[in-house]
Amino acid sequence: MTGDEKRIPVAFYRTDLGREPVREWLKQLGPLDRKIVGNDLQTLEFGWPIGMPLCRAIRGHKGLWEVRSHLSSGRIARLRQEDPANARR
Repeated sequence: MTGDEKRIPVAFYRTDLGREPVREWLKQLGPLDRKIVGNDLQTLEFGWPIGMPLCRAIRGHKGLWEVRSHLSSGRIARLRQEDPANARR
C-alpha cells in the first residue's frame, strides 16, 4: 500500500429518501469550518488507525468511532464513522 491510498473510506449517511443530512450540515458551515472538518476527515481516511485527540472509539458500540473537529467558533463538531471491518451488510 502506498501513502496515497485511503485506508478507510468516509461515507455520509443517506436516508431512504436520498437525503444526506450530515453533508447538508457541512455545506451550511462557513468556509473555514468546512476546511477544518474536511482536513480532519482526510486525516481519518489516509491515516487510519488514529486516536485522540482526533478520533476515539465509542464505548459500547464496537466498530463505531467519533471524529472530533475543533471549529473556529470554539465548538466541537462530532461525526461518527463506522469501521468498515465491522460494517453491517
